[in-house]
Amino acid sequence: MYYINRDNKTLEDLKEVKFDEVGIKERSDIQEWIVSKPDILGEELLIIQKEYDDFDATKDRLDLLAIDKKGNLVVVENKRDEAGKDVIGQVIRYASYFATATKDDVISLYDTQKHNDQ
Repeated sequence: MYYINRDNKTLEDLKEVKFDEVGIKERSDIQEWIVSKPDILGEELLIIQKEYDDFDATKDRLDLLAIDKKGNLVVVENKRDEAGKDVIGQVIRYASYFATATKDDVISLYDTQKHNDQ
């Protein structure tokens, strides 16, 4: 990445740093940036749940659940830095929990989150 110096019209290299090196937190920073501006993920999304943990018989908690313009559910799992292979299995597991979700289920999830945000 580069910083554009408009005064002298030059590019300056930006030093690469890891989020944890500069105090950026997964939940209180990255997640809240996404909630406030979901299109940062590259498409128009409506966040319908955050920190969702109401799965039967598991202690799993997904970071964000969204819906895209086509009505598809989107699972968002935030990681500050390299997450390794485990994150793929984690997201697949979360997606499987919603495989049988109905439209009414999704509306209820959104209503619950809206109510919690007030």
